[in-house]
Amino acid sequence: MSTDSIGGQALRSRQATFVGRGVELDLFRATLDDALGGRGTTVFLEGEPGIGKTRLANEFAGLATSAGALDIRVRSEASMAAVPYLSLRQAFRRAEPKLERRVAEVASAAELAAVVSVIPDLTRFHPNESARAGDAGFVRDAFASLVARLSEDVPILLWFDDLHWCDRETIALVPSLGRAIRTARCIVLGTYRDDALGLEHPLPSVLHEMNRARTATRLHLTTLTPEETDELVQQMLPPPLASNFAAQYTSVRMAIPSS
Repeated sequence: MSTDSIGGQALRSRQATFVGRGVELDLFRATLDDALGGRGTTVFLEGEPGIGKTRLANEFAGLATSAGALDIRVRSEASMAAVPYLSLRQAFRRAEPKLERRVAEVASAAELAAVVSVIPDLTRFHPNESARAGDAGFVRDAFASLVARLSEDVPILLWFDDLHWCDRETIALVPSLGRAIRTARCIVLGTYRDDALGLEHPLPSVLHEMNRARTATRLHLTTLTPEETDELVQQMLPPPLASNFAAQYTSVRMAIPSS
């Protein structure tokens, strides 16, 4: 067996514990405490690709589920942006099996008619109900109100991963959610690449609106400190490789002039 394959096996077999991000974790713990007490909010994690947004969001989700929250994870891909609400529908399909039935139970007839356009699977519980053309704002508010009401049964973490790839309709839901959950046991979490928000992208206006309304907190992630990077390397690599990497990383770091 080659050295490369041995190193590869060792790398794959080592699982790093979470390193750094103490300030962000402390903020989320406080946010979680508030949400469990009925004071929900929205948190955005922004940063460049590979900076650790999803890894940190996973840590957030672990804290939330340990506290009894239901993790509804909305996973988006670039290919899904053309289909309204597709990633949201899939998320509700993957979530707690009883969730959709509970939505159908707590919704009024008007709300259900609106929300069916977001989650068509609800017609399983009300076969005669179908999506009706209506005001887009009412659809967004009805969906947000239902999420807030669902959190009366169980705390909810509604997580939009890679929000920059979500469709416009889903992104437009987020301000309504931010308003609706202020007195609910719910946290809306969104991760996005700040370098992916071009001039025509709908997310910047949403961020501006929620910042102005003070219904969201934005956390900009930067690189780990050199000490945190060294700790991560020591965890991820076998000792000989870790020492070699650390030495090379230190020499490169010292060669870069400080600002």
